[in-house]
Amino acid sequence: MFQSFSTHSHTSSIRTVASNGKFVASGGADDRICLYNLEKRQAIDDLYIHDGTINSLEFTPCGNYLVSGGSDGKMSFIKSSNWKVDKVFEKAHKGSSVNFISVHPSGKLALSIGSDLILRTWNLINGRQAFAKSLKNKAFGTTVDFVQWSPSGDYFLVAGKDTIEVWSTEQAEVIATKKSEARPTAVSWLSDSDILVG
Repeated sequence: MFQSFSTHSHTSSIRTVASNGKFVASGGADDRICLYNLEKRQAIDDLYIHDGTINSLEFTPCGNYLVSGGSDGKMSFIKSSNWKVDKVFEKAHKGSSVNFISVHPSGKLALSIGSDLILRTWNLINGRQAFAKSLKNKAFGTTVDFVQWSPSGDYFLVAGKDTIEVWSTEQAEVIATKKSEARPTAVSWLSDSDILVG
């Protein structure tokens, strides 16, 4: 492995990175999203949408949108054709920080988790919240760090503290719980039946 491109676009720590084809987006504690074209190996734009740290970035599966969430409580949908904001939920989590966003493989739904410990489901077709579930009084303590769809979208995981829960999309309930020896710092679905936890 070798370095093919380097930039010092952010003035503070990078908190999240997302990629889709030739485009990469990074979000940082400097309140901005930096965009890069890997084919040209150059930075192409900076977006100043949030008034706080960018906690989560994810491209929709079709690549038409970049979804961002920040400590300012905003969740934004940015068109990748022109990098303009199409829609903003100003208080996606009632003013609490948006900590993590995961877009369903179909591109029709998204999950978000905030510092309010509410798991929210968003209908991306009509641009509205579809469902909200409180995760307070569960095994996650005061912070849920991750929410992530499985490759098929039939399941999603929620992780925080020393606990990972797997939820069934169809049943809308927890179907498996796993305790870890320490707080998960990274999670990734390898398949619908295998999850890698760091």
